[in-house]
Amino acid sequence: MRFNVYGLIHKTIRGQFGELVVRAGKTVWTDPASVKAMYEGVYLLEFVLQGHAHREDTVLHPVLKAEKYLRMGDLEIEHITSDKQLNEVVASITAINTDCAAGLKDGLVARGFEFYLQLAQYMATYFLHMNHEETMVLPFLQSKKTDVELLELHKAMQASLTAEDVLCTISVMFPYMSSGEAAMIVKLLSNIYPSQFPDMAHEIKRVLGEGDTTLIFKLATVEFPRVKELEGAYVATTGMFSP
Repeated sequence: MRFNVYGLIHKTIRGQFGELVVRAGKTVWTDPASVKAMYEGVYLLEFVLQGHAHREDTVLHPVLKAEKYLRMGDLEIEHITSDKQLNEVVASITAINTDCAAGLKDGLVARGFEFYLQLAQYMATYFLHMNHEETMVLPFLQSKKTDVELLELHKAMQASLTAEDVLCTISVMFPYMSSGEAAMIVKLLSNIYPSQFPDMAHEIKRVLGEGDTTLIFKLATVEFPRVKELEGAYVATTGMFSP
């Protein structure tokens, strides 16, 4: 098993995209509350994607350039294309939300369907980008770096996250993790942010509910030494291992 710098974040992005596309298909485009929920979901996606891209651009891509990754130009073009599509998606839902809130409902159903297609197209493009990273970039990195070096690279990518950033991402990441993955993140958060951890724990409980939270915290405390055995593919890091 080799260290995977993309593991959990790509799982989160896939889950978030899929949920948003389903929600867009169900949104009542003349109902302000329904449209606002869609608007807020897109802005949360924007927060995740922009942060992820920034960490790749500032930490990961310089390493790829130094190691002479041959498709670096393609990777950078994919990031530029993604930024453009994200801005267009955000602009579309912002305009629809503004008009719906103002009672300007003529044509909103048609515009909503167009937005649904736009978001689905963006998801398709972004999934191809993640496939490039997972099937080409990751094996290249693994051929050039040891797991210890990859772990340090991953830590450097996460170093810019503040406690406030973590609180915002809990509602995005935790619903798409296994119990073992979530337990390890809980253990890490309690070590890295001891003073802010009670607020994080409260947010985890709000997102997952009492039952799942109890299980995760039991794994993270009482049974944490067994988490690696239970999951098979994880260790006490924020990263993921792959074959």
